[in-house]
Order: sequence, then structure tokens, then C-alpha cells
Amino acid sequence: MISIIPIFDFGGTLVDLSLQCLLEMVVLIREKSGKIISTGDLRKAIQQELDNRHDLKDLKRVRRLTEFKAEIDYFQSVFQEVLALIDILPPNQELPKLLARLYVDPYCYALLPGVVDTLRAYCEEKVPVALLSNSSPMTRELLGITGLGKYFSVVVLSHEVGHVKPEPYIYKYVLQQLKIPAESTLYVDDRWHFVRGACFVGMKGVHLLRDRKTDPRQEVKSSTSSLKYYTIDAIPQVRQLTEAFSTSQVRESINPSEEVASRILFQKYYV
Repeated sequence: MISIIPIFDFGGTLVDLSLQCLLEMVVLIREKSGKIISTGDLRKAIQQELDNRHDLKDLKRVRRLTEFKAEIDYFQSVFQEVLALIDILPPNQELPKLLARLYVDPYCYALLPGVVDTLRAYCEEKVPVALLSNSSPMTRELLGITGLGKYFSVVVLSHEVGHVKPEPYIYKYVLQQLKIPAESTLYVDDRWHFVRGACFVGMKGVHLLRDRKTDPRQEVKSSTSSLKYYTIDAIPQVRQLTEAFSTSQVRESINPSEEVASRILFQKYYV
């Protein structure tokens, strides 16, 4: 019987931009800038820019994503930087804004492999599953479009509670909703800074690497404490972890790695 409760991030973990949407973005970029890029390069640039957005200034902006205009403005700034990463300097804000509008369209997303089977298996075993996401109003709509909403016992969205990852409050809030201690949960996210936030409140952290070739955790060198975390390449591996923890038999193939993480760096998220 599974006694460890999984908590999932949403964007980049359970869903991501569809290939069709990426193709539309690539066509827009070619039409507006004359530059030809691949969908793979564009996806990596978006992923890289989102991974880089974890400082205090950015967190404050994410907290305010409660309306469509704020959502567009935020992702317009994201795509301004994404374009810079692929050596495109648009003459005005038209292209970043068009890309932002595509990015916030809930119909531009697709489920990642193994997501439905994994969530359905938990539900069939009557294991509660929670969702914890830095979000915007589009997230609720996307949960309905994908049909994933029915699999979650608890859904905590940052734009609804007024706090964002990696602030300790939002992790503790989802624990309160589940009515279980942190050590009985396993948190899965594709962004390491948010995995680290979960670890600091006592959750078991799991970093979903997907197709990343470099791991942003290696950038954190100095520390006053060590965190244990787990890495996986695909969502179906989460079940291996919850089953292994529930039987107290974590196999060597998914044995925790030692991460040196800075508690001093983490303090800035108490805002």
C-alpha cells in the first residue's frame, strides 16, 4: 500500500507547449525577424529563461498574475529574454507580445508522456494526489481542458492563495489541505529552485529533468546544510519512488544524491 502522497507541479511537469504551438511560434519568429530556428532550440530557450526566473523581483511579479493583462505583460518580458537567448533583437514589442499570447492560450498545451496513466493508477489505488503550481487564471481552464482536474484531491494555485513557490507558506498550505506531515509527501517539479523549497519544509523533493543535459543544481556550491533529493527523467518513475518509500526500500538506481544547497540563499524567499 502506498503511504507517501505525491504532490505535482503543473506546467513543465504534467503539461507543456504542444508541438503545434511551438511550430506556430517558429513561423511567427521567421515572419517577424527573418530568422529560422528549430522548435527544439526554441523550447530549450524557453526552458532556460524560466529556470533563470527565481529571484525576489520575479516572485513578486508572479504573485500578481491574477488578471489576463498581467499575465500577458509578464510573459511578454519572458519572451523578450527568450528571443535574446536565440540572438534575436526585435525592433519593438510586437513579436514578444504575440508569442506571449500563444503561451497563455490553454489550447496550446499537451500532456506529457505517462501523465494520465500515472495519475489514474494513484486514483484507482485511492491514493490522494495534490497539485501545487505557480499559476495564473489560465491554469484552471487548462486543468479542465486536459481533464486532469478530476485526479487531484487538492489543488493549490499561487494566484488564488497569494503566495508563490518557493515561499515556505505555499508548501505548508498544501500540507494543511492534505492534513498530512511533510515527511509523508513527495514533491515533483521540473524547476530545481522549487524542489529545493519543498525540501526545506521537509518534503521529499524530486527533480524532473526531462531532456535537460545540464543540471542547475550544480550552480549552488556553498552551504550550511545538505539536502537529499531525487532525480527522474519521466513522470511514470514517480510511482517507483512512492512505492519504494512506502515499503522503505529505495533502490540504488533511484538513490538520493547529496545536494549542497544554501540556506542563506533560501532566506530571501521569506517575503
